[in-house]
Amino acid sequence: MFDHARGMPTLTTPRLRLRPMTHADADDLFTVFGDPVVVRYLNRPPLPTTADARALIDRAAAEFAAGTALRIGLVLSDEDRVIGTGNLLHFDWPSQRAEVGYVLAQPHWGKGLAGEATAALIEYGFGTLGLHRLEAELDPRNDASARVLDRLGHRPAGFCPGRPPSGTLHRRRRGLRLPNHGSAPGRVAGAKSRRSQRNWAIRSTE
Repeated sequence: MFDHARGMPTLTTPRLRLRPMTHADADDLFTVFGDPVVVRYLNRPPLPTTADARALIDRAAAEFAAGTALRIGLVLSDEDRVIGTGNLLHFDWPSQRAEVGYVLAQPHWGKGLAGEATAALIEYGFGTLGLHRLEAELDPRNDASARVLDRLGHRPAGFCPGRPPSGTLHRRRRGLRLPNHGSAPGRVAGAKSRRSQRNWAIRSTE
């Protein structure tokens, strides 16, 4: 469970800080979530106004207080502007499971920042929170995020037929179990190749 006495955590990586968001971040958050290209693989439309970004920040605080989600801002270590979010969602505390994800502004794609942020969330989930399994919901057209998850050791875990994105493809779900029996941290022994994951995961809704 979250340690609410300490408040929402701040995580650090070589190039990033993952920190709580405030209303002062609303303009930067709107820049991220108001971009149709950034949100095209999410199950949501672009944010229409800065007020909606403030509402998203309020929602993050409420979800943390309720113990249902952790949504924190991604900022570069040498500046303090939100360039995305890192998320642990849909907690199932009795089963010690949750969902991991991220959203990153376009100018910062292709630099390894998504993997860096996700690795920090995985370490926090397995270490501090004591989770045993993390999953990631992924649109099968999102090749870039598939590569991020592959490098971090996620493997196919099933389909989400009840929540298809726009178009004809189901979302696919990836799973990462707590490493054990000498496995390297963040790597699942026996994980399938990326090619087999794509062929296995994409299915028509028809």
